[in-house]
Amino acid sequence: MANRFGFTGKSEFFNDLGMSLGKGIYIVSSAIGTISLSLGCAFVSSYAVKTEWGKYQGFCGFIKFLLLNPWVYILVGVVLFCVGALGIYKDQSEMSSDNKRLNKENSELKTDKTSFERSKLDEIQSLKIKVDRSQEEAQLHRSKVSEIHSSLVESWLKGIAKSIDLDTYSRVSIYYEDDKSFSILARHSQNPALSKMHKQRFALNQGVISQSWQHGQWNEYEAPQYADDKDEYDKYMIARYKYSQEELDAIRMKSCRYFGLAIVDVDVDVDVDVDDHIGVILFESTKEEHFNEETRKSIINYCEKYQSHLCAFVRNGRNYDKASSRNHHKSQVNLEDIASLKEILK
Repeated sequence: MANRFGFTGKSEFFNDLGMSLGKGIYIVSSAIGTISLSLGCAFVSSYAVKTEWGKYQGFCGFIKFLLLNPWVYILVGVVLFCVGALGIYKDQSEMSSDNKRLNKENSELKTDKTSFERSKLDEIQSLKIKVDRSQEEAQLHRSKVSEIHSSLVESWLKGIAKSIDLDTYSRVSIYYEDDKSFSILARHSQNPALSKMHKQRFALNQGVISQSWQHGQWNEYEAPQYADDKDEYDKYMIARYKYSQEELDAIRMKSCRYFGLAIVDVDVDVDVDVDDHIGVILFESTKEEHFNEETRKSIINYCEKYQSHLCAFVRNGRNYDKASSRNHHKSQVNLEDIASLKEILK
């Protein structure tokens, strides 16, 4: 009987345990980094470093200053997030290399079926299982990276919502333009009923999102309040934004105030045109008194300050969605492989 834990046995228990812990550290690091960034972003807008520095004296005061400084949490969050992301990227690269090698070996084994011996069948089946497991693990890591990215974007949205005191009747969403339509990337609201995500796509030529995307900025301040007069609300929205009654009914949040800004890509290092409108950040509310001139100016200033962040959010989110769709098809079992194995097993 093999020794499971000793030095003389053939078990790889501790080796496998070490590899699992190593992969887990990267995911935990990314998660903690995201939490630290969220905490820092939530309080940094109201934090004055000079004022807080003068409150503390001595070594203990310095430690307390560090523990209560949101900039420290942002710095630590960035470092942990980068370490975790790099680690996950490294794991994915290694799994991709193993996957390619295994696929190549599998392809070479199938080139001459008639030369295989019955003793090789178990080896072929084992190889296929390894390929499938490698693909599943790679897909899992890609999903983790996409989730971390979504959490980071939502943390940023929480920061801007806090800075303009967004209430439970309002929400903020980011949409990206892709494949001749708009898809949602992230959303935040203090009201959980308004913060739910969906897979609905919106046309490029209708709605407030379209107007914001086309004109760079859009402010809807005349729509009737749905709760006061449903018929007048429907009539107004259909006439102004080209909705059909069915499309309008499918929109759950009946907002009467909108303020949207186009997300303009200004990064010349990526494969897009300079000043290309790649998405929209949209603020909406069901109350008529929302998004006055002062609030709109605050939103514009905040978004201009973090324009590069918004562009990166949209580009990366769009790439993650494309990769997820592409890898979903790749992860399906190849029917030709199954047919080949059946022929061998006869």
